[in-house]
Amino acid sequence: MKLDIRKIPVSGTYTQEENVVLKDEFNSNDFFNKCNSCNVKICASSCYERMIRVDFDISTNLNILDKESGNTFNKDFRIKDTVYYTEDEELADSDDIDKIIILNKNMIIDLDLDIYSLIVCNMPLNIDK
Repeated sequence: MKLDIRKIPVSGTYTQEENVVLKDEFNSNDFFNKCNSCNVKICASSCYERMIRVDFDISTNLNILDKESGNTFNKDFRIKDTVYYTEDEELADSDDIDKIIILNKNMIIDLDLDIYSLIVCNMPLNIDK
């Protein structure tokens, strides 16, 4: 999923929704075997003078490996989180632990790695069938 920051209005919100196919290297990891489906809706807006706020609403179905039994099962997850993007290196290096701030100097932001990271970071430690 790609976000063209030129589409974000100075005041207001830009919305985009897409069924995302996670890259092969994101599958078969310690967290899940496969992403069966992943629908992502983003709402992007200008925030402060030098930041873009992107609200993620991710609905995904993952094929989870049960570490104890070795069996797999499918599980739905809903993740809502916010990420800020900036081209200002000082802001990106900020110690503001309430915000995820990512340095980006491109007009088009590739969100795939960020979507994957949000899925992994928001998964519970113990997952029941």
